[in-house]
Amino acid sequence: MGAVKTLKALAEIPADKRSKDVTSTIEKGAEHMLKHHIHKRSHDLSHLSKPGWLRFGFPIMYPTDVLEILRILTRHGYKEKTMTWPLKTLKASIHNLFMKINLN
Repeated sequence: MGAVKTLKALAEIPADKRSKDVTSTIEKGAEHMLKHHIHKRSHDLSHLSKPGWLRFGFPIMYPTDVLEILRILTRHGYKEKTMTWPLKTLKASIHNLFMKINLN
């Protein structure tokens, strides 16, 4: 969660005001998130890192979720091919949410 919140904070710095170190930190953090499909463990991609990331935190907004991570990555300019897997994850999470609503 710390990496996500750090990327979120760094997104608030206008791109033209970022130092080389800040830009490098953003790139490394975003690439790390995408390499691990946002929600998988670093050392074992077959396991979830944080199962709660696949549940939406709205309206509380304190817990990090896949939607927040995608928004942050998009704000940093990560789009298109690099977002395929995370977007599939988001679609599945939305589908599961609506299935729960329909069952109740």
